[in-house]
Amino acid sequence: MAVNRTPNLGLHDWLGTEYVKREEIVENFRKIDNEFGASGRVGDLSNKIGILNKRADWISVKEFGAVGDGVADDTTAIQNALNAINTNGGGVLYFPKGIYRITSALVIYDNTTIIGEGKIKVDSAVSFTALTNANYGTDGTLKNYNIKIMNIGLEGGAYTSGGNPTTYPAGIKLGNVVGGMIFNVKVKGFDQDGIILESCENVKVINNYVENGRHGITIAAISSNVSKNIQVIGNYVYNQEDTNILVTENSVDVIISDNICDKTNWGHGIDLAGCSKTIVKGNIIRRTKNISTSGEACGIYIHDYLSYGLFTTSCT
Repeated sequence: MAVNRTPNLGLHDWLGTEYVKREEIVENFRKIDNEFGASGRVGDLSNKIGILNKRADWISVKEFGAVGDGVADDTTAIQNALNAINTNGGGVLYFPKGIYRITSALVIYDNTTIIGEGKIKVDSAVSFTALTNANYGTDGTLKNYNIKIMNIGLEGGAYTSGGNPTTYPAGIKLGNVVGGMIFNVKVKGFDQDGIILESCENVKVINNYVENGRHGITIAAISSNVSKNIQVIGNYVYNQEDTNILVTENSVDVIISDNICDKTNWGHGIDLAGCSKTIVKGNIIRRTKNISTSGEACGIYIHDYLSYGLFTTSCT
């Protein structure tokens, strides 16, 4: 029988040759369950671990109340964290392991990095873009600077297989962004594009996995403001309804290199529609399909607008 007790929970603490009574073990377990189970402190402890498991200069979404269980609506908590970073002039927002359910788009500001081990999941009942920036859709006089999205998952809720979708949510939709990177992100199940850059400059899209959408990665424009100096390198783009990688609307100085474009249902591997000064090299393109002709679409399709100054090499 234990004589001593632990200082915090008062658990039986056996020492030396003291024998163990079954009742003492049962009492210990009940105290632990009452303290951490019924009171919900296990979840609180998990949140604290998520907060601590980051660099000191980062902000965790759990500091603002995000749960990450795939059930709770974490939209407000995450947006509040992004707003706080914006107020501070920039910073890093960290997502611990978990599934973060959102019910509206999250808006990113200047000098913001999103990084983590978790996944952002769009509510399955609605259709919207998961991540966008504050000045997306403006005429280009207002821009956002230095936005990075890295090492995180994005899952859509409205993917329609078998034809041209009628709703257009995207995983990541950035417009009028100068400087940034999308790196090692897994994007799946958005009816418009996995990743779309419109009127962006000096942005790198590297080592991402994009599955199930209309276009995997799109480089385009808002109004007359073209995208330029964009690098699309080392991505795996799989099972798109239309095109795996689309570059359009007068985009200029684009590099498309060492990507794997695997399977389309009615489009091309790489579609160059009106771009210029574009380099396409070292890509692997396979299983393109054209439903209208029941045959294959193009591996690389060059057409329309100002498609000049193009260089393609070593693509299979």
